[in-house]
Amino acid sequence: MASVAGLKELTNMLEDCDAAVWLGDMNWQGEMDIPGWCDLWKEISADPGPTFHANQGASCTVAARLDRVLTIGVKPEGSSVALLGTSRIPGTNSFPSDHYGIFAAVSLV
Repeated sequence: MASVAGLKELTNMLEDCDAAVWLGDMNWQGEMDIPGWCDLWKEISADPGPTFHANQGASCTVAARLDRVLTIGVKPEGSSVALLGTSRIPGTNSFPSDHYGIFAAVSLV
């Protein structure tokens, strides 16, 4: 699980970088407010929706947004975020994972 302290340490390490993207399963529920970082998906979409679905898809009762796309120096305008693996594998009752995948295309200009 990503921690606030770890993210602050990473922020210090990236001090001289113009832009950075950190995405994946962070197991963070609720809002995050870390100075210098933008929750890009939340910035682009008012309701990004859940990424964890316990391999149950839309019928999951414990769904949560545990995966994030955090950025520094990225412009929300011109960037996009999309979910992958949102359908069951053909011929099975399973999804590719218990989390949907996240794809992000980021704009630096």
